[in-house]
Amino acid sequence: MKPLFISICSVLFIGCSSPTIIEKDDLLLGFEIGQERLALSTEKIAEDRIGMQGLTIRRTLYEVQGGRHVVYELAVTQPPYHYHYELGRSLDLIFAARKVTQIDRIGNLGFYAIEWKEGGVLLTVAQNMHQRGIKMIYGLSAAQMEEALERVGSVHVANLEAFKSILVLDGDNSAFKSRWVPKLLILDMLITRPAIHPVPRPLMPK
Repeated sequence: MKPLFISICSVLFIGCSSPTIIEKDDLLLGFEIGQERLALSTEKIAEDRIGMQGLTIRRTLYEVQGGRHVVYELAVTQPPYHYHYELGRSLDLIFAARKVTQIDRIGNLGFYAIEWKEGGVLLTVAQNMHQRGIKMIYGLSAAQMEEALERVGSVHVANLEAFKSILVLDGDNSAFKSRWVPKLLILDMLITRPAIHPVPRPLMPK
């Protein structure tokens, strides 16, 4: 099978051992593993920005090889806020999912199958940015997800076979599947801020 991801050696880049999600000049989207980049050639179709209290979200729709569409999202907290839950639970809330299954986790990258309440499965790769932000790519095909897992050294590629009816995103704003609504902050407590403890008053001399 012809590789879906192109491999780009970054000899001048000294990367960490944990893979990360990259987005480069609206032309490349993929993963950085040490000094190598595995990327999909992309064409930007649409972009959407959302501002919420303590949170800034950018969603970008791309067309990749073969005419398939994927979405890249970057959701960053504003100091002193941070994400309250682990990555899988955050995705469950953000997508109002029926179920979120972690296929594998490699460093900061989580590979997920998000089962949609309306039916279908959204294949997603997400990165926890030290509780201060979430990067994610969703709308991947089974073949793209399989290759991504193989390239990062996963031993759980076979787990993909359990998921059928993989969602295919359209090339318009309906592709933005995340649901950034006030309920996430008010009731679900998706993000939180450190508690401020009152400073004790000094004792008055008797």
